[in-house]
Amino acid sequence: MDNREFTQRLCQRTGMTPQECTAVQEALAELITQQALQGNTVSLQGFGQFALKEKLPREIYNPATGEFRLVPGSYTLGFRPGKALKSPAAP
Repeated sequence: MDNREFTQRLCQRTGMTPQECTAVQEALAELITQQALQGNTVSLQGFGQFALKEKLPREIYNPATGEFRLVPGSYTLGFRPGKALKSPAAP
């Protein structure tokens, strides 16, 4: 399902206009991003949790050149699914 189809289905279920649905999607994404960057976990009951995860610096090996190289640490947005998504009945 792409973003266009998702927006259409959201509009059908909520009775909102496509512009309103798009505004809600953008606000949700912005809110999750802002909270994660502040170090907060965002929990959506029945769906899951979004949290910022730290990736530590690590050393990698390039077999073509035989050199080792340091990859700097970074941050990524992680998602932990809720019970409903972990259910064996879920497709």
